Amino acid sequence: MEAAMRLVQLSGHMGKIFLVPAEQDLVKLAQLDENSTFLVAGNIDSIGSSIVHWIVERRAKNIVLCSCGVESHPTVLTRIQFAADKGCTILPATVTFPA
Repeated sequence: MEAAMRLVQLSGHMGKIFLVPAEQDLVKLAQLDENSTFLVAGNIDSIGSSIVHWIVERRAKNIVLCSCGVESHPTVLTRIQFAADKGCTILPATVTFPA
């Protein structure tokens, strides 16, 4: 598994690579520092929402959620309440670009 990931990292391949872990392969789970502040930028309808959920489940206490119009997004209030119930604060931050 590690050799395959190195090949991808060094761009020594063409096309797609499919990795199938063997039973003896170990998967290392990330250990998060619960006192850190995590920044999740964009994709709040899809992977961003899943990342927020994942971080909250690992006892994060602070998340900054950045996206265009994040304060008025329909799923953000649900995420904020979910996080609050778990002892986590989500700070929504709208990203704008000058015209």
